[in-house]
Parts: sequence; structure tokens; C-alpha cells
Amino acid sequence: MNSVSLPLKPPKIGAKERARLTHQFLTDHPDAKIGATVPYENRNHFYLVKVFDVGSYGFTAKIPLTEKNQSKINQIRKGYKGNE
Repeated sequence: MNSVSLPLKPPKIGAKERARLTHQFLTDHPDAKIGATVPYENRNHFYLVKVFDVGSYGFTAKIPLTEKNQSKINQIRKGYKGNE
């Protein structure tokens, strides 16, 4: 993942969006390993989700799902494959 740069600070995610994402991520990935960083698509964005505990997550990237960003998203995905 040397050629892919992630944001230096966490993305801005409001309380309602965080609650929705937390619930949906838990539903979609109930067996996510604690300590793993999991690539996740939801609605119109791609996220990297750090699993702290069941139901406790940190969102380290939020990238709009656009054609322009697709190659960046694919590179990020390759870097986290098997980390789920």
C-alpha cells in the first residue's frame, strides 16, 4: 500500500451517520476480528473500518464511490484483503 495515501485525520462522520454505519457494519460483518481494519461500502461511500470491539468501530477513511476514485479504492482493498 505504499502508493496509496489515506487521510491524515479521521473523516468527518456525524452522530446519525456513525450510528447507522455501526449498526449496518455489525449486521454485514458480525464476525469481524477485533483489531482488523475492514474495507466497507455503504450507500455512496467506501470506508475503512477499524474494529475495536463488537459494536465499537473507528472509521479511518471515507471516500465517495465515483469512477474517479475507483482505482484508489481498488488499491486500498488489495492492501486489506484477508484482514477481515
